[in-house]
Amino acid sequence: HWGIVPDLLLGHSIGEYSAACIAGVIKLEDAVKLVAARGRLMQSSPSGGKMISVMIDEDYAKAAIAEFPTVSIAAVNAPQSIVLSGEGQAIDLIVDRLNSQGIKTTELNVSHAFHSPLMEPILHEFRIIAESVNFNPPTIKLLSNVTGEPWDDKQLSPEYWVEHLRSAVRFSDGIDYAKSKNIGGFL
Repeated sequence: HWGIVPDLLLGHSIGEYSAACIAGVIKLEDAVKLVAARGRLMQSSPSGGKMISVMIDEDYAKAAIAEFPTVSIAAVNAPQSIVLSGEGQAIDLIVDRLNSQGIKTTELNVSHAFHSPLMEPILHEFRIIAESVNFNPPTIKLLSNVTGEPWDDKQLSPEYWVEHLRSAVRFSDGIDYAKSKNIGGFL
């Protein structure tokens, strides 16, 4: 209502639902339905997961979790800001190893290990709910959390939102894309 119109939209994790709604991809009612289902299903997933923030690059993070199939990169927030997520005991071992290398970790206060393999049991049910939603092409350029690039036809499907729930949030890539387009103001 202030007359501000964005050149592009980017949300972080659940924030992409808001961005998609503003871009005209989904109606507000459908966004609320998806977000509520996502939250309910996530809360029903196995407990015992943890998430940590660590100031390392993505390649270092991949090496740190390589032997732990129950842990994944949950978010790439900046070139040196990674969130790891997964089964609690595996995260504890990773924390011990990183700390012994002089790398500080910060445990996040979360109820579950979001964007991790521990979300896999809920993906089928979430897909069924997402299949009940109509998706429209964005009317404002929208950046994907899964790729960090502008949306294309692939995101106009329930499968995208299932992948979005499980995959790493590529926020840093989205910011880099926006910077490459000379976006001057970020809100």
